[in-house]
Order: sequence, then structure tokens, then C-alpha cells
Amino acid sequence: MKRGLRKLTVSNQCTAHGNFTVRDAYKKEQANIGLIINQSHLDNKICSSLWKATIPMNVKLFIWRAWFNLLPTVYNLQRRHLILNDGFCVHCSDPHEDVLHALFQCNRVQQVWEAANSINISSIQSSDNVNDYFAAAVSDHENKWEAFLMICWSLWLERNRIAHGQPSQNSGQIWQSATRLLQEFKDAHISGNAQYGLNVNPLASDWQPPPNGFVKLKCDAAWLPSSKQAGLGFVARNSEGEVILSGAKHIEYSESVLIAEASAVWWAIKIAHERHLTKIEVETDSFVLYRSLLTGRPLLQISSMWRDIIDLTSTFECYHWAFVKRDGNAVAHSISRYALGDIVTTVVDGHVHHESSICDLVDGS
Repeated sequence: MKRGLRKLTVSNQCTAHGNFTVRDAYKKEQANIGLIINQSHLDNKICSSLWKATIPMNVKLFIWRAWFNLLPTVYNLQRRHLILNDGFCVHCSDPHEDVLHALFQCNRVQQVWEAANSINISSIQSSDNVNDYFAAAVSDHENKWEAFLMICWSLWLERNRIAHGQPSQNSGQIWQSATRLLQEFKDAHISGNAQYGLNVNPLASDWQPPPNGFVKLKCDAAWLPSSKQAGLGFVARNSEGEVILSGAKHIEYSESVLIAEASAVWWAIKIAHERHLTKIEVETDSFVLYRSLLTGRPLLQISSMWRDIIDLTSTFECYHWAFVKRDGNAVAHSISRYALGDIVTTVVDGHVHHESSICDLVDGS
């Protein structure tokens, strides 16, 4: 055989007459390529529809992990030798809980999908491929796609609630919770978000209360370029404007003001997580940071911290990003200035730190 050529073997199944011809091989290859292209087109549609959906970023990341079989199901934990062979489905005690079972095929889960009768997945209940469910949802229920994704998220939340000893909800409560979370997120979505936050809300300098049931975290950082020291500050208020808690923290070294601003956001979210808050609206006066978090596009300068922020927010039931102009962030700014000038790390409940309380009514935050 001459150099540069390779032997081509075609089985008799490839041809109608059992003989090899170039035309037969070409037709067979065209058919194979057609199948690949069709599947690739469908996968691209699922992927595109997921990232364009108006749902919380942590839900998008959850769906992405479910699609690629990366959720910590019993099957995956056993396969990675992280648990022994004593795991089981929290609903039906099936020892073979995988993503397919947890989100679509468990009898308890199917009751939730039946309760949400606007999304019919019964036609593919026999499928053994998670991709078939996402494909059916994005193709047959395009106008219900976001609701479908939120129900998947609520099913996983319910699964984890029971696994941690909390009481179960009935089928109607689970899908209604998904619908409510979706509506709350859409209601809180800033009008400029349709263009990835490039249009600033004209009311961004005024106090805007979070939706009912949410806590707003207003964050800020003060930074000295000469010493690289930074002060972090935040204040958390509910939809009635009542102070839940506030915090001040001194940092000896921060490379840039952007890193300081990201540190303030991360620290506020961390405290909210430790205080068991479940729904938060995180507000910053750094538009660059806000746009990056809103669009899911990491900034190279803070790539590691950006990922930490995204991972931390994924632990909440629901969260939003918000932008406020500097003159609408006076309280958090005052706290950060105080922290910059004093070696302090403190979190106080029910009021703004006494050194910053003089600004308590400036922005109504």
C-alpha cells in the first residue's frame, strides 16, 4: 500500500447488493453525517435556549450539570466511591437513583409533572436518556420552557430538603413553588436586563425595595491605591426597609478597586448564607461587576473570586443582581469608609453599625 493511503473496509451491511462501491460508501457516510448534524442542531437549540432563559443563574448551572450527568445522585456518588452501596431515592427508596430517576421517572416525581399538566412528558416516560426530556420540552413546549426548567430545580430542592430531614411537600406545592419563584424572578428583573444590563435603570440612584420575601444586600468597598488597603461594607434590609443586619470588614491588601468591590459582594453573600437567608437581591455600585455577574461572563481580573461568588449564590433558593449609583449607596459606602480606617471585622443584627448610623436615612437603603 502506498504511503498516505489507508485501507477502507466496508461491511456487507453497508450495501444493498453485498458488493463494495464508492457510491454505496458515500451514501452511507452521508446518512451518518445527517444523524450527527441533526443531533448537534438539537443540542445547540437546548444549550442556546437554556442560556437565553429568564431564570436565575444558579438554576441554569443546575440544569447544565443535570444535562451532563454531574449531579450528586446516589448513582454518581457510588460510581465515584464517595458513598457505599446503601444509598437510595428519598421518595421511593429505589437504590438506583440517577438524574433520570430523580427528575423524571420516580413515581413521586411523575405526580408533580402530572400536577403541572401544561407540560406533558408522558410520551417519553420510557426513554432512558435525559437528553430526550430536554429535547421534548424545548421542541414541544417552547413557551413553557422556563417553567419546565424551574420545575426540575424545585424537584431537586425537594429531594435535598427531604434528604436533610425536612418535611415533604405535596405535588401541587412543589410545582406552584416553581411557578412562584419564576414569577418573582421575572418581576424583579430590571428593565435593562434584556440587553445584559447595558442600559442603566434611571431609578438606580433611588431606594428600590426587594420583592416580598427577599432581603436586599447593598454592598460597597472603599480602597486606598497608595496602601492597597480596603474596607468592605454591607447592609441587609427586607422589603419593608427594616435592617436585618449590617457588616464592616477591613482588608490589609487588595490589588485593585474591582477586587475590593467583588470582595464586598462575596462577603455579604457569605454572611447571608451563614444566617440562613434563602432569597436575596445583591446590589452593588460597580457597574462592571454588576454586568459581569448578571450576564455570567467572568472578568479575568477577578476570575477566581467571580467563580466563588457564583458557587455561593447557587446555594440560595433564589437571587437577583441589581445596580445602584454611588449616591444611592450612601449607607454601605459609609460603612466601608469606616472599615477602611479601622482594623475591624464585625457583623451586627437589626441595625446599622453605630459609626455609620448617621447615614442611616440618606439613601433609605
